[in-house]
Amino acid sequence: MFKNKLKSQLNKNIASGAIVHGLNIFIGLISYPIFINYLGFELFSVWTLLSIIISFAQLGDFGISKAVIFYTSKESANKNFEKIKELLSSALFVLFILASIIQSVLWLGKSQIIELLAVPVQFYSQSLEVVPLIGIAVFSFLVYDCLLGIITGLGRLDFSNLLLLIVNLLKIGFTVLLLSFKPTVVSMALGVIISNLFMICIVIVIISRTYYSSSIPLCNISKKTSTKILKYGLPVLGIQTLNMLMFPVVKIIMANNLGVVSVGIFELATKVAYSIRTFFEKGLFALMPEFSKLHKFNDRGSSEMLQKKVSTYTKKLMYFGIPLFVLAALCSPFVLKLWLNKAYDPEILLGYLLLQPGIIVGLLALPSYYALLATKNQKICFNEAVIRTILTFITILVLFLVVPLNSIIIYTAITVSVVFSNFYLVYSFRKKIKHV
Repeated sequence: MFKNKLKSQLNKNIASGAIVHGLNIFIGLISYPIFINYLGFELFSVWTLLSIIISFAQLGDFGISKAVIFYTSKESANKNFEKIKELLSSALFVLFILASIIQSVLWLGKSQIIELLAVPVQFYSQSLEVVPLIGIAVFSFLVYDCLLGIITGLGRLDFSNLLLLIVNLLKIGFTVLLLSFKPTVVSMALGVIISNLFMICIVIVIISRTYYSSSIPLCNISKKTSTKILKYGLPVLGIQTLNMLMFPVVKIIMANNLGVVSVGIFELATKVAYSIRTFFEKGLFALMPEFSKLHKFNDRGSSEMLQKKVSTYTKKLMYFGIPLFVLAALCSPFVLKLWLNKAYDPEILLGYLLLQPGIIVGLLALPSYYALLATKNQKICFNEAVIRTILTFITILVLFLVVPLNSIIIYTAITVSVVFSNFYLVYSFRKKIKHV
């Protein structure tokens, strides 16, 4: 009965990840026209430009949220809730130090950042106000994400996903309210901050009352635990950095050699190609805390059980994922033409189809990827990201020496590197399991 309950909860976690991700995409699509209506397209574009800072500043997470999920799963399996309190306090302390550094950089370099982003002169003063606020928004989100890591690690990813959906709805609500009084990018930043702070308070109350029946003491900071969090998080930071930088560098190569239009085509092809995979990825993230609990004894029996679970979910992806991708590929010419209308270019379809083999192989490797993160083998995941990035640019260079650079070379290079790096990841996982 207990086993069935766990399985039922895991299914809820997986389903909630995919559903909430889909709803968040839908909410995002609805919110854009509302924001444009208040700000105008030019000022909205300035906000989009300034939002690039958020992407880079979020690297200040240092993989801490993943570390919190991993160690919370481990300690909850042993019913060691005092250790989880210590973990949360230490994680928040580390985040505060990192956020202070990020905030200082943003405050001291705000003028240079605005110049680098080429913000139009008429929006310069607004942008000067917004840059420090973006730092506060990022810090508040990282704190919120860290708290959600506790709930996820305790096995309630469905609850975490629900809270994530709520914060996105609140973000739009608060932002629209502020924009109605003052339609500026400052209102956009304040809407994010207020919604994050509101949800931080709610999550703290939920964790305190549901799991501890008291307030959470945030003074139990451990140097050993802080070091442990950073040690786990650094390879994850490396993965996030490489994943974030690879496509922008590819876009720069395309812009300089194939023209700016090729970049737009690449953007559309990759967005469509990776959209289905992202639904699976968000859902399967639920496996990480479950795998971590399964591997808590680090013995032969638990390793065999883990390998069996990974094999089961890989087969499920083969049975359900591959047919879905095939169906999507067959429907893609019609769907792309319907979606893009006059903006449709056959090269978008070509890019989408060329990327599919790599995406399918990457999808099948997801259970192994989360198992490696769950068993503290995140360095292998980092190695996969390094191999994928280096191999992409080597393949582009080699093919470029044979034939003139074109978009087919770019898409082929990405696919070859993704296939090879994910084979390495799956092989490494199986090798690790056998040596336990």
